[in-house]
Amino acid sequence: MDIITINDLSVYAFHGILPEENKLGQNFFIAAQLVLSTREAGIKDDLSATVNYADVCHFINDYTKSHTVKLIETAAEQLAEQILLKFPLIKKIILSIRKPGAPIGLPLKEVAVTISRSWHEVFIAFGSNIGDRAAYIDHAVKALKLFPQIRLETISDLYESTPYGNVQQADFLNGVLGLQTLLSPYELLDTLHKIEQAAGRKRTLHWGPRTLDLDILLYDNIIMDDENLTIPHKDMLNRDFVMIPLNQIAPYKIHPVSNKAICELCNTFPQDDLHIIKE
Repeated sequence: MDIITINDLSVYAFHGILPEENKLGQNFFIAAQLVLSTREAGIKDDLSATVNYADVCHFINDYTKSHTVKLIETAAEQLAEQILLKFPLIKKIILSIRKPGAPIGLPLKEVAVTISRSWHEVFIAFGSNIGDRAAYIDHAVKALKLFPQIRLETISDLYESTPYGNVQQADFLNGVLGLQTLLSPYELLDTLHKIEQAAGRKRTLHWGPRTLDLDILLYDNIIMDDENLTIPHKDMLNRDFVMIPLNQIAPYKIHPVSNKAICELCNTFPQDDLHIIKE
């Protein structure tokens, strides 16, 4: 990835906790590093193949002036997200907002906040074995598309599988989807739980029947494990109904714990244990 840098764009805005800051305003200085690929534009000398930094500057100016907040932390958070949503070629932004002479009752040159935000690659397993299974899955896909911070990129076929665990229940429809998101792992987990709840999901029996199940399998290459969330999914390597559809859409994705490609990890599963459901 390459970087386009914008340094010290001066914007007169009205951010601040004190009422006079919101009324009188002041100059804020904004810097941004835009991470994207500039290779095609550089080879072709074509502005349409890159991000027009003049457009980004005007967007920063207009948005910062028209969206007044109390904290520069909030101003930075909102602005970074809106830039990433507005300019799809930008994969990551490092954004700094400087506030000269902040009113703290002491001599102070300036205070500044710098944040880094980016699109993240995520793979999510989905499943259903109650009622109209395909309809519940379709509902989940449509619900995800409603979030501007989520870009659905690919989805596997639907596979029918026997239940995992020792609970007697109906067969599942399973699959995996790939997306890009601006949400953190916990924000994404909360979003998935809300979609499950809207589908009538009841968490009453471990490995029991469910209208809709949505599990984060991989989030970039991060490795994390706490009482609320484990990434990579702790049992994904043992589940053919996860690994086979994941292999369909991302065979060369590296599992960050085993350090092996999904296609390599899938070699241990009999390919005829699952069959594709044609909807």
